[in-house]
Parts: sequence; structure tokens; C-alpha cells
Amino acid sequence: MANYRRGRINDEMQKELAMILREVKDPRVKDAFISITAVEATGDLKYAKVFYSAMMGDKKEVAKGLKSSAGYIRRQLAQRLNLRMTPELTFCEDNSIAHGAHISKLLNGIEISEPEDEETGDAVCEKLCENKKTLIVYHVRSDADAVGSAFALRELLRIMGVPAICVCSDEVPERLRFLSENAQGSVVVDAGMDLGHERVISVDSASPSQLGDMFERLRKDIDLMIDHHGTGTVYADNYIDAEASATGEIIFAIAKRLLANGKISAIPPHVVNCIYAAISSDTGGFRFANVTPATHRTAAELLEMGADAADVNHRLFASKTPKQMAAEGEAARRLKLHLGGRIASVTIPYSSIQKLELCDENLETVIEVPRSIGGVEVAFSVRQSENKPLFRVSMRSSVDFDVAAICRRFDGGGHVRAAGCSVSARDIDEAEAIIANAIAKQMERQ
Repeated sequence: MANYRRGRINDEMQKELAMILREVKDPRVKDAFISITAVEATGDLKYAKVFYSAMMGDKKEVAKGLKSSAGYIRRQLAQRLNLRMTPELTFCEDNSIAHGAHISKLLNGIEISEPEDEETGDAVCEKLCENKKTLIVYHVRSDADAVGSAFALRELLRIMGVPAICVCSDEVPERLRFLSENAQGSVVVDAGMDLGHERVISVDSASPSQLGDMFERLRKDIDLMIDHHGTGTVYADNYIDAEASATGEIIFAIAKRLLANGKISAIPPHVVNCIYAAISSDTGGFRFANVTPATHRTAAELLEMGADAADVNHRLFASKTPKQMAAEGEAARRLKLHLGGRIASVTIPYSSIQKLELCDENLETVIEVPRSIGGVEVAFSVRQSENKPLFRVSMRSSVDFDVAAICRRFDGGGHVRAAGCSVSARDIDEAEAIIANAIAKQMERQ
């Protein structure tokens, strides 16, 4: 029982330390992209070894930075954990990544005969196994498919000894931090920081614009894009499966290939949960039309591997912040029906965002308000994040109607039944009318 309790304390300390490191101001720590890999406390909780790995920076300087910041980190830990005693922390570099890289190099030196008509998936896996410092970038205004796929891939690379971190123009949304919090701190990097990478892999990002300002910064180094969107702009060598319900499905296929080829010995539990979250999110809890028999088979495999479906789905669909509820309430107040109730829309103007103190993260679920109205075939939301005449549109279809085709007219894209774009207009009412008219005209043609 004592060992079990200490194990729980170690896990809690690991989780909190990953968050605290985001707040350390020392650049030797802040800029090193440090991951806490394990915590081992003594039975009396007087001392604890904190094992870490750093993607960036000089190893000696990182160690000095952590030692210098240990007092601050311990005080922060004491405030967050209700322990009778907060251990004295000793930071120890975790060399398992380097050891894994050495083993991977030895394994890759073994000649294995491969069929000449090697499948694309196998070629992608071989590419991923290359021991190069890797940045995994994903789209702005990230969802669980982007975050889950990115952090699942990060973990797969790291257990093969490949150094990898996730980066994005936006921070991981609070409601999705259960997918990233024990793996990495911030994903946002300073503009002038030397990232020291040797390649970049993008996930769940169908076009350059989805990567925000990270695209211009990394465009020359993007080695591979992994995606499931049927429309978009290809910007690198790619592994795109438009039949997959989510990028998470593709990552799971990659994980199974790595397992079958002996590159990894097992698919870790956190990877399993990340992939399950990615798929569940992009299928609306397996309710959307993009769900296929293969999607259910994949979900079944993940459940057999230990995916915590109840917890993941509660976090994704049943747990909302007061700000999200306020945003949905405002959306319901501004709900409009068009074309005899076949089309429904909601708008969130900049004035509402200011009044309710909302951010983009709070607006992710407002599309569900018009979508939930009985008889509605196409739903869309229009929001004005800044005090500018530019409006972001999210669109969903519950019937055989191609919303991606509508969004492409406004330089957007996505899936047949889920897409997005931006539209310029004098005000949000005009933007709403432009989109409603475009949908209505297409409906009348069908």
C-alpha cells in the first residue's frame, strides 16, 4: 500500500513539475524544451530524483539552470500538492533517449530483406526511424486530433531514440492538456529561438495557412506531412489517407507497423489514449458520417490495448468550462434559421467576445448549437476574433451536402461534411448572409 501511495505521489509530482517548468524564467530551462520522464521519491518524502530529457541547449547549462531554479520549483510544487513534506529535488538527466538511439542504430544496421514493391506505409515508417532531431508541428486552433496525433507520434519517436518535440503557433487548449501535460511543457516557441532541428513533420494540417506563422519559419525543413483531409494544398512529401476518419487512425497504423517491424516493443498506454482521443474527437464520439467499419475496428483495438474511453470521452464532450457555456448561450441567443429551417447559423461578434471575455478556445463548441436543431441539414457559425472586417466560418453538414465545396469558394476547405473558411465583409451580419446565400443556392441546384 505504501509503494502504491508513493507511486501515485511520484505521478502527481511528474505532472505538476511538467507544468511548473513552463513558468521558470531562466532561459537555460525555458528554452531547453525539457520533458520530465520520471520522478522517484524516497519513502519518507525527504528527497526525490527528477529525471528529465532536454531537446535543446547545452547539457551542462541545462543542468545548471535546473539546479539554480530548484528552490523556486520546490516552492511551487509545495503550493500545488497537499503533502506533509515536499521533497528536496535532485535533477538527473535521463539518458534512455540516447541509449535508445544507440540501440536503434544497431538495429537499423541489421540487413532485413524487404519486398521490392514496398508499401507507402513501410516507407514512411523507415523515414520516421531516421535518427534526426524532429519538430512535430500541427495546426492553429488545435483540436484533439491534432494534439493527440502529434503527441502520440512524439512518444513513438522518442521510444525509438529519436529526439522530438511538438510545436504550434498556439498553446495547447486547457481542455486538451491531459494529452500533453506529462510529456512536454509549452508548445509555443519564441520567434528568435534556434530550434536546432534536423527535420519537421506536420500532422493534421491540410494547407500552409493552417500552420499559422510556423509555416514561414519552418517551410524549408518540412520533411513529411501526415494528414487525412481530402482537400487542401500539399506542401511536402506526404502520407495522406482521405479514407481515414482522423489523422489519429493513420498514426495508429504507423504505430502497428513499427511494432510489427520490431522498431518498438509495445505501444505505450499514453499513445493509446492520445490516438483514441484523436479519433473520438474527429468523429464526434463516433457519431459523424466519416466513421467507417475500419474506424470501429481501430477503436476496438485501442480499447483492447487499454484506452480509457470513459475518461477521454468525458473530457472531450461532457466537460465544459463556464466560458464555453457562456459562448454557447450567446450563440443560442443569436441563432437564425434559413431556407425553411434547412440551414441554421450562429454568430459571435467581436463585441460579444469582449463583453464575455472569451477567447478562441471558448468558441470551439458553438457550432454544436445550430447543428443540434432538428431538421437542420447544414449548420454554420461565424465569429469575429478581432475588431477587423474578417470573419471565420465553421460549417457542418448532416446530409449528403459538400460543405467543403462551399468553403473552397472562400479559399477554405476541409471534409465533405466538415469544413471551414474565412470571409471578408462589412459586418458579421453581412458575413452571415453571404454564407447562408451560398449554401442556399447550392441546395437549390441539387
